[in-house]
Amino acid sequence: MTDTVYSKGFLINLKDIDKVVSGLISDIVTSIVMISTSSNDCDATGIGNEISIATGFFIDNRIIVTVSHFLDEDRRGLERSLCIVTTVGEIVKGVVIGVDDKYDILFISTESKVDHSVIPLTYVNPIIGSISIAGGMAYGILRPFFSLGIVSGYEVKAPINNRLVEGLMLLSTPILPGMSGGPVVGLNGQLYGVIVAKYSDSNEFALAIPVSRIYFSYEILRRYGKVSHIKLGLVLIDYKPKLYSYGFRNGLIVSRNDNEKLKEFCSIESNDIILSINNINLNSLEDLRIALDLALINNKDIEITYYDFNKKRIERCTVPIYSFILHN
Repeated sequence: MTDTVYSKGFLINLKDIDKVVSGLISDIVTSIVMISTSSNDCDATGIGNEISIATGFFIDNRIIVTVSHFLDEDRRGLERSLCIVTTVGEIVKGVVIGVDDKYDILFISTESKVDHSVIPLTYVNPIIGSISIAGGMAYGILRPFFSLGIVSGYEVKAPINNRLVEGLMLLSTPILPGMSGGPVVGLNGQLYGVIVAKYSDSNEFALAIPVSRIYFSYEILRRYGKVSHIKLGLVLIDYKPKLYSYGFRNGLIVSRNDNEKLKEFCSIESNDIILSINNINLNSLEDLRIALDLALINNKDIEITYYDFNKKRIERCTVPIYSFILHN
């Protein structure tokens, strides 16, 4: 059997890929932790008495990210103490410092004394087809489990713990119970996202929070001490065929304007096309989320460039940032 394959003019050495994957897994292992709410103290006696469990991983020396849905509503408050178990057996306390229920993200601070690797955040999401490695602490195993797959798609909506979470990433990656909150990493070593759940009833596909969501939620947390997001109040559709028919290559089509405050500044109506916000072109719904998060981080008013369907021309308007309702 050959160790190389030929694809689109490139000779791929399978042994090199094997080395890359095994090397990445070695790095990821030391960043992964098991997070639990225990009926006992955070020591060896508490292991096995967990009320709920999830995976998490370090994004900074003392900061861990995971999913918020593994905690019940009454257990999700700030300063909530959790038990953190590293892959080398260290058991320490962690404290919830930020919750983003809109995107199912939880930030935890801990005082781990064991050396661990950090998976740094980026605001650039991987392209569809990118090879990914998913890792997590599966139930009953108490050690990391890894699987290989690809990024299959974006903009998936799913009910997570009775909340509809939007903008999720679809992975053709098998996962096991307990891996929620684990990292999804590319062959370049960059974080791609955080595992949320398996997709539908299939263990062969998984849902993940894209890395851009974690990046901007963390930046908002650092800026304001809590996580909030601007609620624009527009129902928008990403439908490229209709955009192309109007002669545009980017933009989001307005289905409905539910924001009465917005109407005081902008005459945006159904069938108009939002082209950009604060000079960020909107090629996707994620571009919209990024533009609004950046405006919040920088405490900047919202400048909207849009195509007025009735007037058949491009219009601009500026809305004071204090006019918007924030998602907490």
